[in-house]
Amino acid sequence: MAMAAGTIFLTVAPAGAQSIHGRLVEARSGTSVPGAFVALLDASGKQRDAALTDAAGRFVLEAPAPGEYTIGIERIGFVSTISDPIELAAGEVLDHRLGVAVEPIELAGISVTIETDCRVRPGKEHDASRLWQEARKALNMTAFAQDRGLLRHAITKWERVLDPSSLGVREERSRSRTGVSQGSPYVSVPPELLAHVGFARVEGQEVVYYGPDADILLSDEFLDGHCFEVRAPPAGEPGWIGLGFEPVRDRRLPDISGTMWLDATTGELRLLEYDYTHLPAPLQGKGAGGRIEFDRVESGEWYVSRWWIRMPVVRVREGPPPAHPTIRAELRLAGLAWIEEEGGQVDRIESVRAAPGAPAEPWPEPLDLPADPAVAAAEGTGDPAGWAAEGAAIVVWRATGEAAARVGVTALDAETGEPIEGVQVHLPGLGLGGSTGPAGRLDLPAVPPGERVLALERLGYRSVEVRVTLGAGEAVEIEARLELAP
Repeated sequence: MAMAAGTIFLTVAPAGAQSIHGRLVEARSGTSVPGAFVALLDASGKQRDAALTDAAGRFVLEAPAPGEYTIGIERIGFVSTISDPIELAAGEVLDHRLGVAVEPIELAGISVTIETDCRVRPGKEHDASRLWQEARKALNMTAFAQDRGLLRHAITKWERVLDPSSLGVREERSRSRTGVSQGSPYVSVPPELLAHVGFARVEGQEVVYYGPDADILLSDEFLDGHCFEVRAPPAGEPGWIGLGFEPVRDRRLPDISGTMWLDATTGELRLLEYDYTHLPAPLQGKGAGGRIEFDRVESGEWYVSRWWIRMPVVRVREGPPPAHPTIRAELRLAGLAWIEEEGGQVDRIESVRAAPGAPAEPWPEPLDLPADPAVAAAEGTGDPAGWAAEGAAIVVWRATGEAAARVGVTALDAETGEPIEGVQVHLPGLGLGGSTGPAGRLDLPAVPPGERVLALERLGYRSVEVRVTLGAGEAVEIEARLELAP
């Protein structure tokens, strides 16, 4: 299967940019507040930058232009607050100390209504809104960590064939990998596309399923297309409380319904369970669904710790269907043959921002990711040359110079040629990497010479590894065209 890569450059604020260097503390005790999500908001309330506070409660926010801003502060399990207006002059670097009150949120007192009370975007007075605000914080922090490449982890992924009756494993294939990458374990498609085509798509005799990631669940399309209600604790977890969701009544495209389970004491999001709805008739009620478990590291970043998606495989029997007065013929003929499961878990994880400027501890290289000839880079001198197939290509330019070895990457969509923002680029074992900016660019200014591997990952696109030999004082540009992947 062809994969593609692209050029990536880190978007760095100009030298004269205005910024806030802050410290978040509890108002009464003066104790530092680590792991809080702080967002720089402009006069219209739009988020312009964001950060997680470190162990000492410190953060840095950069403003795109001088003007008046406020800082939104979110802590899971505590009431969210917004600072007083802050005026930033052109080029100003402001040291700012923020004190926040400790006001825990009580979720344990939320009651479950007997009658169905499922509402789209429930108002602040509704209990479902209180649950959503806490779930949203964890999802927002998960999306932030994956977009910024803040976590380095070792992951085991598997593909299984399950018995349709017992769910016992008939066959299993697994592989492991390490590195800095996006926190979401699977790829999805843009929320606006899901709103038009649904969470599953029939392609001939196959059905392609799309799983919800943090960005999907936070999107306006998802919130406007689903209603929410409070649900009672599941069996075995009396301390949890559920935020249930289901498609709005007039939606007939394939979709998902499920429950986000939160800890009623701490407000932390623990688990998301979902089922697929409005599937083709032979697949309805056959167990299509998924599960996503959430956790966080000590420094405050949230991530998906374990996940799976189950996809039933239905086979149609030959011959005339058994007679039945009410059941349609295609349902009488369809039989569940097996269930395919794709999933994984995080075996080891740490924050790459825990010790700024310190060399990262080497981790094991990927265990079983041999180079794919479909992503091999053709190296040349002068005019760009590269390998291409089915619209995917990696092109490498070389130029000698006096500076230290530098790698520039540009990520483009293989079909449209548009730049791709948020592509995670990392060099396994070196602790180097970053995320592409709005122009699809990232610059790695000081890469040790030698044979290196660059791994590129982005939700909705196929992952790729590029192998390149770097000489001392060399500058290498890599243009990568990434293919969409459902």
